[in-house]
Amino acid sequence: AAGRATRLGVGLLAVAVAGAGVVMGAAGVVGHPVGLVTVAVFYGLYRLLLVLVDARLQERIDGPARATVTSVAALGTELACFAVYAAWAVGGLALAAALVVLVVAAVPRLLREDVPTAATP
Repeated sequence: AAGRATRLGVGLLAVAVAGAGVVMGAAGVVGHPVGLVTVAVFYGLYRLLLVLVDARLQERIDGPARATVTSVAALGTELACFAVYAAWAVGGLALAAALVVLVVAAVPRLLREDVPTAATP
């Protein structure tokens, strides 16, 4: 499902989404209708990151806990989304973008690529 983007490293994806978050924050500061384009670009990159992370998680889970692990991961994703919405409501687009950049800065540390994948039969 993730296609060619599966070959992208976690660091490159984090930089792309963090850059999109910075652009989205700048659009909030400028306050011009063109800023909606940057919000759309950010959302597209964010969704790409979610698809890739979900695909990599599925590759690494083996056994009967697969459904539980993916459900807990989805809950974490939804909670992060609500945190961004709350930041937007409290501090506007600039604060939401700053939160995104801070969270994305942690992605390479949290999603190390040196974890072995599950063996396929």
